[in-house]
Amino acid sequence: MPAMTQCELAKDEPLRLAQAVALAFPHGGMTVAGLRTEARRGRLVIEKIAGKDFVTLRAIEEMRAACRVQKAQGSGFDQPGQTGASEPSGLSGTDESSIRLAALEMTLQALKKPSKNTLPESTTQLRKGAEIRSLRDSRTCLASTAKRSSQITQDRSKQRGEYG
Repeated sequence: MPAMTQCELAKDEPLRLAQAVALAFPHGGMTVAGLRTEARRGRLVIEKIAGKDFVTLRAIEEMRAACRVQKAQGSGFDQPGQTGASEPSGLSGTDESSIRLAALEMTLQALKKPSKNTLPESTTQLRKGAEIRSLRDSRTCLASTAKRSSQITQDRSKQRGEYG
């Protein structure tokens, strides 16, 4: 498309986003990504035709009106150069912080609770007839088993010597 000015275009003529940025913001400061961000925020209407994004100069003017920051009255922003909140609607920062804090507290409380037992019940109960021995008993048992094994080996070697 040849270079055109805003005067030569109708305000409702669809423009590709890059062309719209060049025409509506001739001194820079806005990008195609910026227009898409404003569309996600609901402040700019983008038309998707054949998989391509288009916007009109009228839609950009409406977006700019929606984005204008008004001076807050009686909120302490009366000094020159300071303005009120940039978001015209929605939750205030305090409300949003309170909601996030409450959600974190709920998560923390859930994490403090003990977790469920994931083992099957049969492993937590003793089998019928099972005997519990202390570690000392086990060591004694092993020592006596080793001693008996040694005696059996000696007995067999004696027998081989007598009958061999």
